[in-house]
Amino acid sequence: MRIGILGTGSMATALGGAWVRAGHHVVVGGRNAAAAARAAARIGAAGHGGLTEAAACGEAVLMAVPADSAPRLARELAPVPAGRTVLDCTVPMAAGPDGPSPTTAGGTDSVAARISAAAPDAGVAKVFGICHESIRTLPRPVFEGAPLAVPSAPAPPPPPTSRRS
Repeated sequence: MRIGILGTGSMATALGGAWVRAGHHVVVGGRNAAAAARAAARIGAAGHGGLTEAAACGEAVLMAVPADSAPRLARELAPVPAGRTVLDCTVPMAAGPDGPSPTTAGGTDSVAARISAAAPDAGVAKVFGICHESIRTLPRPVFEGAPLAVPSAPAPPPPPTSRRS
């Protein structure tokens, strides 16, 4: 499978590296060309480039950017992943006295719903964010005798907009 990765951080390289090891064609894209090249080299990706190139490369696109940036990026790239699956692994985080901790995305929706609203012609699925990226680097992780599962859910459709006549 051809997979584009938007982002160059820990989740991008952990998931991208697992996909490369599984034989998939992975392209890493970032706002910083040097960071994209380093991330691609670290995981053995087939290529690297900008965010648009990565979003255009495959059947699936991984959104591995900070949660607060994801909807804006999805809006900027909206025509590119149209008709493809966007995998949202973002987790909203807030600084706390003991370090960062998960928080709500604000309001009553989710980051995946915001991505879906920003790129309405792509299929968005919320996946992978429940485990720390270090778990994704383990070869065949097993917990209490059971292999690691990947919970996922499609993003709910955006609410209908009301228009005045």
